[in-house]
Amino acid sequence: MGPLTRNVEDAALLLGVLAGHDPADPTSARVPVPDYAALLDRSLRGVRIGVPRDFACAIVDPEVARAFEAALGELGHAGATVGDVTIPSLDHAGPALGALILGEARSALAPLLGARWERVSVELRIYLELGKLVTAEQYLAAQRLRTRLYDEMRAALARVDLLVTPATVLAAPLLDELQVRVGDTQMGTLEAICRLSGPFNLTGLPALAVPCGFTGDGRPIGLQLVGRPFAEAEVLAAGHAYQRATDWHLRRPAG
Repeated sequence: MGPLTRNVEDAALLLGVLAGHDPADPTSARVPVPDYAALLDRSLRGVRIGVPRDFACAIVDPEVARAFEAALGELGHAGATVGDVTIPSLDHAGPALGALILGEARSALAPLLGARWERVSVELRIYLELGKLVTAEQYLAAQRLRTRLYDEMRAALARVDLLVTPATVLAAPLLDELQVRVGDTQMGTLEAICRLSGPFNLTGLPALAVPCGFTGDGRPIGLQLVGRPFAEAEVLAAGHAYQRATDWHLRRPAG
């Protein structure tokens, strides 16, 4: 989870309130929380940015691909060094994330929703029911994949400072679209939306999405920046530098 804000500065301010150890939450980390907003004004000069292009650009809408390449150029123009990296297990992140989220969501949410089940959306009911189908063997295989993917991402981030991908493979779909076509690929809408953000959700790395363009019909396109574990300050500073160099975050869709 993370804040949804108008710009990176607001995200930094809000994250400063949200972050930190919570004694009531045993999963929260005991790490210091920096003043994210005070650390925003840093240059991209010398920052090494890696693009997992084999995965990030394999299935992507052409308009998103063009906006992404333009954003890479803007990052380079602002001083960053941009190059490709390889993270072999990224292609397997989607099924692993699905197995873990479905199984864990049912375990965590079903007891809380019991008395209010009739108010739960049909979509959520379906996903919670699917959680029953995840076997222990599948769950453990997904955990092993998560560990391997985390190790591969840490190795990539030892060579670069940040990873960058499009935020999603397509611009915002219509509300009633259950299936979408991305290039030559037909896929479920949820799968399409989560394809590029899901791997970093799976591994717990900090990620930031910022606006980087619009499609011809006015739908927004996003750029995703990803950092090392607990490197939120660096991710936010890079996003802030991108917003200083561009004005996409100030524009609004026509109409």
